[in-house]
Amino acid sequence: MTTQKTYRFPLLSLILWFFASAFFLYLYNTFNQNLHPDFKTLVKASCVVGPTVVLVVWLHIRYKKFVRGLLSNEDMYSSLWKSYYNPVISESERWAWYNIMRAISKEEPIKETLEKILPSLQRLFPDTNLALYIRQNSQSMGLQLQIGENVTGGNTILFNECTAISRGKFHISITDLNDCKHHHTEENALLACAPIIIEDKFLGLLTAAKILEEDYSPFQEEYDDLENKMLSIASMLSLFIHNHSLSKSIENHHIRDTLTGLFNRRYLEETLVREFAEASRYKTSIGIILITPIIPPEVIEKHGQKGIDHLMWEFGQRVPDFIRSEDIPCRLEDKFCIVMPKAPRNITQQRAVVIKNEFAELTVLYQKDDISVTFNVGTAVYPEDAQSVQGLLNFAEENRNVFLEL
Repeated sequence: MTTQKTYRFPLLSLILWFFASAFFLYLYNTFNQNLHPDFKTLVKASCVVGPTVVLVVWLHIRYKKFVRGLLSNEDMYSSLWKSYYNPVISESERWAWYNIMRAISKEEPIKETLEKILPSLQRLFPDTNLALYIRQNSQSMGLQLQIGENVTGGNTILFNECTAISRGKFHISITDLNDCKHHHTEENALLACAPIIIEDKFLGLLTAAKILEEDYSPFQEEYDDLENKMLSIASMLSLFIHNHSLSKSIENHHIRDTLTGLFNRRYLEETLVREFAEASRYKTSIGIILITPIIPPEVIEKHGQKGIDHLMWEFGQRVPDFIRSEDIPCRLEDKFCIVMPKAPRNITQQRAVVIKNEFAELTVLYQKDDISVTFNVGTAVYPEDAQSVQGLLNFAEENRNVFLEL
């Protein structure tokens, strides 16, 4: 059955070649009286050579050039190439590999991509519980995709719970010999973990549990088949997740301040343009709070720019705790700005008072010195006070009625 599925297209091509050659030879025998004697041999040979050339080109495109052109990194996808171009796999599995490659080659969010490849993974791993974990922080990974019952871990797996991550390579065993702490099945099963790694950095983990009959010992071919498939998927996902993280990092570099992690002026200006349009459409207001740290001269003289950077970083970490979830905190060189969408003047001023009270006694420890910092705070509201980005910032800084000295 597998052989018939695998060679269906070549057999169909051979049949078409036979009928095409026979048809051209029939036409030749019917109309050869009108041909010049010098061309008869050439035309007769073309009736066979022509379909043969078309057949060879078609087979080359169908089984080599098409897939090879799709893969941009053959070293990274070497195991995947072997899986896809394996002459003994079924046509169903072949299309499953193709659909996975096509899905991860698109620049789409991780969640949407995983939803697209889920049916293909179910086809490649029948009767197997599969789970994908992606790195959350330096110690743990979070569950992102699950097929079947999750017996290979909960919603979170710690790095030190997985033998594959500890060793930095694929790990597979049966239940009785398993030494991964995150597996929690007592049934006889083939348990496997494939770390998702790129450039010696762990990005995630692909785990599988293939439940077996009681007292059944799997053959070596079953070990090899599960290992090859999981390593192929892990190779694809490693490049996909790395590229996604790199794109996100580049995007954050353009819109965030590298010191504090808050949004930068560029993002502030782009966001306010959108917020201005929405506020004009729905007749709402936009509040602006401008915060200027006043650093004592003796601190600047003693600690220099590093001391100033530390103060800016410390303040940048605390500001998000005292604003609404929809507010946008930004750093503008030596100032901080908070954009408050749909906030009228009274809400904006109330929030400014909260920040005033919270940071009135701010003391930062730096190089065993306690540094006290004061702040100037000002507010402005769109569209009453100004209708441009710079106009709002200037109004907040110059308005002495709202500009508070802490």
